[in-house]
Amino acid sequence: MTAVPPLFLVAQRNNARAETTISLLRTQAFEVLPPVFDGQDALKALALHRPAVAFLGCDLPGTGPLGLLERLPDHVLPTQFIVHTRNPDPIVALEAFRLGARGYLPCDAEPEELLTCARAVLRGELYLSTSLLGDVVALTLRLQELEAYRALSDREREILDLIGHGLTSPQIAERLHPQVSLDTVESHRRHIREKLGITDTGKNALLQKALAYRKLMGGGGIKPSDN
Repeated sequence: MTAVPPLFLVAQRNNARAETTISLLRTQAFEVLPPVFDGQDALKALALHRPAVAFLGCDLPGTGPLGLLERLPDHVLPTQFIVHTRNPDPIVALEAFRLGARGYLPCDAEPEELLTCARAVLRGELYLSTSLLGDVVALTLRLQELEAYRALSDREREILDLIGHGLTSPQIAERLHPQVSLDTVESHRRHIREKLGITDTGKNALLQKALAYRKLMGGGGIKPSDN
């Protein structure tokens, strides 16, 4: 029995770019629906045809690819989504994956990479363009670091920032007097170590974290949180 080829949908404002993608997919014997050129028609085609994979162009009128992903019905569609963007951005890539995309490619990706992405997504894998991989990894690590620092209280972040300026505990207590005593500063230092997972008891370990914090925030302190 002959296997049914997977069905693709290309939603792209630019007709020439859409046709290029469709032609490339058809070289692999994939079945491809006629292209759609705005978000509303894409939603209708998704509901009617339930394709295996949909390419969503970044300039899709009406919704854009991320807006379309947000508007998908609550019931599960069989479709896996690939965001095809003219101006790739690591922040947008992370948001696309958060909203359920399975692939993220620049429009000028080489044909072989586009097909590699399509095959990976069909296998149920995530695919990120190799041109963005380093930027996304760096951004992910930065966001993880930020989350760790946001676990600190306002006062703990203030003290960590002062440590990064090179102040000792007595100097910090003097700076924050009368609200904070030396004993309180030392208590905050212990809590900072615990929350940031610093197991090295040496003074330099906390100082290095404080310097990394200041570098992460561009030399300034993080804005106070609501906690």
